[in-house]
Amino acid sequence: MRKISNWIRHLSLTQQMIFVITFFLVTMVSFFYLYFTRFVDDFMNNQLQDVISASQTPIIETYLSQEHPVDFLKNYSDPNTPQAIFTLDYGVFFSESYLNMDTRIKDDIDANLRIQQEETKDYSLSIEGRKILYRITILEDNTKFVTVLSDTYLNAFQSALVTSIVNVLLLVCSLLFFLLMVWVTFLIHPINQIRDYLNKIRRKEPATLQLNRQDEIGQIADALVEFNVELEKQEQAKEDLIHNISHDLKTPIAAIKSYAESIKDGVYPYDTLENSVDVIIEHAGRLEDKVYRLLLLNRIGYIVSEKNYVDVNMNEVVRKAVLSLKAVRKDIQISYSASEEGITFIGFEESWRVVVENLLDNALRYAKTKISLRLEKDYLGVENDGPQISKDVQAKLFRPFEKGQGGQSGLGLYIVYRAVQAFQYEIYGENTQGGVIFRIKKKENLRPLRPKRRVIRTKTTGKVKDEAKAAGK
Repeated sequence: MRKISNWIRHLSLTQQMIFVITFFLVTMVSFFYLYFTRFVDDFMNNQLQDVISASQTPIIETYLSQEHPVDFLKNYSDPNTPQAIFTLDYGVFFSESYLNMDTRIKDDIDANLRIQQEETKDYSLSIEGRKILYRITILEDNTKFVTVLSDTYLNAFQSALVTSIVNVLLLVCSLLFFLLMVWVTFLIHPINQIRDYLNKIRRKEPATLQLNRQDEIGQIADALVEFNVELEKQEQAKEDLIHNISHDLKTPIAAIKSYAESIKDGVYPYDTLENSVDVIIEHAGRLEDKVYRLLLLNRIGYIVSEKNYVDVNMNEVVRKAVLSLKAVRKDIQISYSASEEGITFIGFEESWRVVVENLLDNALRYAKTKISLRLEKDYLGVENDGPQISKDVQAKLFRPFEKGQGGQSGLGLYIVYRAVQAFQYEIYGENTQGGVIFRIKKKENLRPLRPKRRVIRTKTTGKVKDEAKAAGK
């Protein structure tokens, strides 16, 4: 069975259709000969009995309406239905066709006439492959009426019946074949369009696919178009990322190289050897920070794709982040308040620690005198009294490699955005009366997060990329 299944899978749709039709025809023919033939025999017997009844009825009525038998058999009998009446008083009355009937049939009838007791009884016999049917009906005064159906009538009736059935069967099969051909053509054409569309995508050629269908093929076509759009977005995002990384790393590398070459030649670009080396160290630090953030971004993407989220104690996370960054700028006052203890966010502790530290680091770069953090159920706010954000900057806050005033790598807020979105929270920045605040809130009307199989990791990553782009629109 498995071999047949594998063989069918390697056939085209047209070949599969021909196979199905052939199988259907073979099944119908087998059914016709094995089952339907018996059904036809039963049907024929019933119909022939009706024929016998129809031929006997007028003769019986004529016989019963007359006082003495007359030559009514010649007027009412059919050459294909020989008939005879056997009476005790008047003898036997034969139709001409009955008189010319085979002697063996007559002998069988005579034998049954003597022993029949029922009012009406049907008999059949075969003579050299010929099937003969006859009926004996007992009338009043023990008069017996015999009607025989000749084999000529039987053969003609059977031939007409079988021919009609075969013609109907052929008509149905032809109609079925035509409908299947139309249906397969209706299927093959859009499938070929989809194949051509995929081949163009593979060759990186311009491709369009428009199928005005609402069935499964139309749904697949729509999904492929959406998938192609997603791939193009991801490809563009990847190119932008590589371009931005190259551009962002080029400056410190060029500075380190030029300063190192100058020092090697005995020239100190920044007055003294010590000052020139400090510039190299500064650019190396910038380079190290960029590489660290790129690695962190990659690690965040891997962690959030696991989806085995836990409840994280955000009170502890915020306290640790504040403690670690409090000494960076001692002139900035950092305050923290929480509505209650034991507030939890869904996700991972390491990722939320990175989120809070990046928001604090961003606030430290712009704050004038103070930073305040407020933690509530499903909410975290980080506010500073720095300069307000213009509308243009607000629109692209969470894009990768977008820098604000005094920005460094341009990845900090993008890392925050990716982690927050992955954990089903949302983040946005807005101006306040005295500065800027970044708010993190849990998304509303969302289904509970559940562990998912690793196979959908690419979908999750692609979704985050799209949302990151959408935030910059």
